[in-house]
Amino acid sequence: MTRREALEVLGLIPEHYPIEGPLNDSQKIKAKKRFDTLFDANQKVCNMYLQGKVSGAYRTLVDPKWDKMNR
Repeated sequence: MTRREALEVLGLIPEHYPIEGPLNDSQKIKAKKRFDTLFDANQKVCNMYLQGKVSGAYRTLVDPKWDKMNR
């Protein structure tokens, strides 16, 4: 997933975030909040496709290892 797509999946405005390079701490916090909201909403309705899209966006922007921590 491209960074631009990841920003769009999380509902973040691409013009306000770097397309290359890491996000700053405040941007990571906002991305995490959006991820939590979207992932939880899709988990409640069992939409595994959108859970995967949201997970991929979070992996791309914030933490590439987030879903491999407890395996």
